[in-house]
Amino acid sequence: MQTYGAGVRITLSGPDEAAVEMAADELKQRLGARFAVMRRRRGRNCLRLMAVMLTGSAAHVDAGASDLIDRLYAGQPAGPGRAANPPAELRQLA
Repeated sequence: MQTYGAGVRITLSGPDEAAVEMAADELKQRLGARFAVMRRRRGRNCLRLMAVMLTGSAAHVDAGASDLIDRLYAGQPAGPGRAANPPAELRQLA
């Protein structure tokens, strides 16, 4: 089991309540147990959700690796895994 080091507060708000709830649901699906809505407030013409996302060092490493791969393949029409001559960084990972 991973221990989480920090929590990040997230605020989602907007006049379309369904869109705000769908955004929160999308984050819950992507982040799983690391994301939780803590409070819901309905104002005169908007819904505001206060949520928290727990982070750990492994999550930072995963995000960094994903960002590196995205940057390496940016602008290549062949896409990931189809480049004729992959960059040296990816050859080292194989």
